[in-house]
Amino acid sequence: MPADSVKNWLDLHGVTSEELRLFLHRVPAQMPTKPILEQVDHSPQQIWDSTVSILCRRFPDVASQINDVSQAVDCKFFTDTQRPFTVHPNDGAATQIHLNYRFDTNSVLAVAHECGHAVQAGLVTRIRPPIYREISAMLSERAFTESML
Repeated sequence: MPADSVKNWLDLHGVTSEELRLFLHRVPAQMPTKPILEQVDHSPQQIWDSTVSILCRRFPDVASQINDVSQAVDCKFFTDTQRPFTVHPNDGAATQIHLNYRFDTNSVLAVAHECGHAVQAGLVTRIRPPIYREISAMLSERAFTESML
Protein backbone atom coordinates (compact mmCIF):
# COMPACT_ATOMS: atom_id res chain seq x y z
CA MET A 1 0.00 0.00 0.00
CA PRO A 2 1.49 3.36 -0.96
CA ALA A 3 2.46 5.61 1.95
CA ASP A 4 0.11 8.39 0.80
CA SER A 5 -2.81 5.91 0.92
CA VAL A 6 -2.04 5.17 4.56
CA LYS A 7 -1.76 8.89 5.31
CA ASN A 8 -5.09 9.52 3.58
CA TRP A 9 -6.74 6.76 5.62
CA LEU A 10 -5.29 8.15 8.86
CA ASP A 11 -6.45 11.68 7.94
CA LEU A 12 -9.91 10.42 7.04
CA HIS A 13 -10.29 8.76 10.44
CA GLY A 14 -8.71 11.53 12.49
CA VAL A 15 -5.73 9.46 13.62
CA THR A 16 -2.18 10.79 13.65
CA SER A 17 0.76 8.64 12.63
CA GLU A 18 2.10 9.05 16.17
CA GLU A 19 -1.15 7.71 17.69
CA LEU A 20 -0.97 4.73 15.37
CA ARG A 21 2.70 4.13 16.17
CA LEU A 22 2.00 4.21 19.92
CA PHE A 23 -0.95 1.84 19.50
CA LEU A 24 0.99 -0.64 17.37
CA HIS A 25 3.97 -0.46 19.72
CA ARG A 26 1.76 -2.06 22.39
CA VAL A 27 0.87 -5.02 20.14
CA PRO A 28 3.09 -8.04 20.90
CA ALA A 29 5.64 -8.71 18.17
CA GLN A 30 5.06 -12.46 18.31
CA MET A 31 1.35 -12.93 17.73
CA PRO A 32 0.24 -16.58 17.73
CA THR A 33 -0.37 -17.92 14.24
CA LYS A 34 -3.20 -20.21 15.30
CA PRO A 35 -5.72 -19.52 18.04
CA ILE A 36 -5.88 -21.84 21.00
CA LEU A 37 -9.35 -23.32 20.95
CA GLU A 38 -10.62 -24.77 24.18
CA GLN A 39 -14.19 -25.74 24.85
CA VAL A 40 -16.10 -23.69 27.42
CA ASP A 41 -19.30 -24.48 29.28
CA HIS A 42 -20.58 -20.92 29.63
CA SER A 43 -23.45 -19.68 27.52
CA PRO A 44 -23.02 -16.54 25.43
CA GLN A 45 -25.43 -14.71 27.73
CA GLN A 46 -23.30 -15.65 30.75
CA ILE A 47 -20.20 -14.30 29.00
CA TRP A 48 -22.08 -11.12 28.03
CA ASP A 49 -23.27 -10.58 31.62
CA SER A 50 -19.76 -11.24 32.98
CA THR A 51 -18.23 -8.79 30.51
CA VAL A 52 -20.73 -6.09 31.47
CA SER A 53 -20.00 -6.68 35.16
CA ILE A 54 -16.24 -6.51 34.54
CA LEU A 55 -16.59 -3.27 32.55
CA CYS A 56 -18.72 -1.76 35.32
CA ARG A 57 -16.05 -2.57 37.89
CA ARG A 58 -13.29 -1.29 35.61
CA PHE A 59 -15.12 1.95 34.78
CA PRO A 60 -17.22 2.78 37.87
CA ASP A 61 -17.88 6.38 36.77
CA VAL A 62 -20.04 5.12 33.89
CA ALA A 63 -21.22 1.82 35.39
CA SER A 64 -24.90 2.75 35.38
CA GLN A 65 -24.71 3.83 31.73
CA ILE A 66 -22.88 0.60 30.82
CA ASN A 67 -25.66 -1.38 32.49
CA ASP A 68 -28.35 0.62 30.70
CA VAL A 69 -26.67 0.20 27.32
CA SER A 70 -26.12 -3.53 27.83
CA GLN A 71 -29.78 -4.07 28.74
CA ALA A 72 -30.92 -2.31 25.57
CA VAL A 73 -28.75 -4.39 23.21
CA ASP A 74 -30.43 -7.04 21.10
CA CYS A 75 -28.02 -9.99 21.22
CA LYS A 76 -28.47 -12.57 18.51
CA PHE A 77 -26.32 -15.61 19.16
CA PHE A 78 -26.29 -18.02 16.22
CA THR A 79 -24.36 -21.04 15.08
CA ASP A 80 -24.24 -20.08 11.41
CA THR A 81 -23.07 -16.44 11.25
CA GLN A 82 -19.80 -16.11 9.38
CA ARG A 83 -18.28 -13.28 11.43
CA PRO A 84 -19.39 -11.44 14.54
CA PHE A 85 -20.58 -7.88 14.03
CA THR A 86 -22.37 -5.06 15.81
CA VAL A 87 -25.01 -2.86 14.18
CA HIS A 88 -25.75 0.46 15.81
CA PRO A 89 -28.64 2.04 13.87
CA ASN A 90 -28.84 5.81 13.69
CA ASP A 91 -32.64 5.75 13.90
CA GLY A 92 -32.78 5.12 17.65
CA ALA A 93 -33.37 1.37 17.30
CA ALA A 94 -31.51 -0.98 19.62
CA THR A 95 -27.92 -1.91 18.92
CA GLN A 96 -27.74 -5.47 17.61
CA ILE A 97 -25.01 -8.03 18.15
CA HIS A 98 -24.78 -10.91 15.68
CA LEU A 99 -22.42 -13.62 16.81
CA ASN A 100 -21.59 -17.19 15.94
CA TYR A 101 -21.13 -18.84 19.35
CA ARG A 102 -19.47 -22.25 19.37
CA PHE A 103 -18.67 -22.69 23.07
CA ASP A 104 -14.94 -22.16 22.56
CA THR A 105 -12.42 -19.55 23.66
CA ASN A 106 -12.63 -17.63 20.38
CA SER A 107 -16.37 -17.26 20.86
CA VAL A 108 -15.87 -16.02 24.42
CA LEU A 109 -13.48 -13.31 23.25
CA ALA A 110 -15.83 -12.43 20.39
CA VAL A 111 -18.63 -11.80 22.91
CA ALA A 112 -16.34 -9.57 25.02
CA HIS A 113 -15.21 -7.76 21.85
CA GLU A 114 -18.74 -7.12 20.55
CA CYS A 115 -19.84 -6.05 24.05
CA GLY A 116 -17.14 -3.37 23.89
CA HIS A 117 -18.49 -2.18 20.54
CA ALA A 118 -22.05 -2.05 21.90
CA VAL A 119 -21.08 -0.17 25.05
CA GLN A 120 -18.98 2.34 23.11
CA ALA A 121 -21.77 2.88 20.59
CA GLY A 122 -24.26 3.45 23.39
CA LEU A 123 -22.07 5.83 25.38
CA VAL A 124 -20.86 8.02 22.52
CA THR A 125 -23.35 10.28 20.80
CA ARG A 126 -21.30 11.03 17.71
CA ILE A 127 -19.69 8.80 15.13
CA ARG A 128 -16.16 7.79 16.05
CA PRO A 129 -13.32 6.82 13.72
CA PRO A 130 -13.03 3.05 13.26
CA ILE A 131 -9.75 2.85 15.16
CA TYR A 132 -11.47 4.23 18.29
CA ARG A 133 -14.28 1.71 17.96
CA GLU A 134 -11.77 -1.12 17.70
CA ILE A 135 -9.80 0.20 20.68
CA SER A 136 -13.02 0.17 22.75
CA ALA A 137 -13.68 -3.41 21.71
CA MET A 138 -10.11 -4.51 22.44
CA LEU A 139 -10.22 -2.84 25.85
CA SER A 140 -13.33 -4.86 26.60
CA GLU A 141 -11.52 -8.06 25.56
CA ARG A 142 -8.53 -7.12 27.66
CA ALA A 143 -10.61 -6.31 30.73
CA PHE A 144 -12.39 -9.65 30.38
CA THR A 145 -9.14 -11.57 29.89
CA GLU A 146 -7.38 -9.85 32.80
CA SER A 147 -10.28 -10.64 35.11
CA MET A 148 -9.84 -14.33 34.30
CA LEU A 149 -6.16 -14.36 35.33
